[in-house]
Amino acid sequence: MKNFSPTEEQARKYADYTVEVREGSLPLFLQTVDGVVCRFYATANRFDDTKTFIVFTKPGSTPLEREEAAKWALDLPRGEWARFQKHWFDCVRRDNGRRYFKQHLGHPAEDPCPQLELEMMIDATQTVDVS
Repeated sequence: MKNFSPTEEQARKYADYTVEVREGSLPLFLQTVDGVVCRFYATANRFDDTKTFIVFTKPGSTPLEREEAAKWALDLPRGEWARFQKHWFDCVRRDNGRRYFKQHLGHPAEDPCPQLELEMMIDATQTVDVS
């Protein structure tokens, strides 16, 4: 990640929050952001009512991505939350109405065309027997 230094106020704002890193159940996803295909492999949820950041790594993320997500999680209360402060999405849980804020962690994906071609070749070799 590019160098980022939070202000003293940003570093203090969530300094008393605890951090948890968990294995998530939602798969990683690709999304185009400003014309660049990005691979999102972790999600941070900030719960202000319990003063907690919970970072979920996504199935399919690499060991290096999991390591980056764990480091990101530890840095969130120290001001890392402010790196992209306009990208915290205000959410409400459907089951209990609990409010939280969510942000995804990702990086530019490798060229997606070779991966897509590989997946299409694998799909082309699969046969379906309808007997």
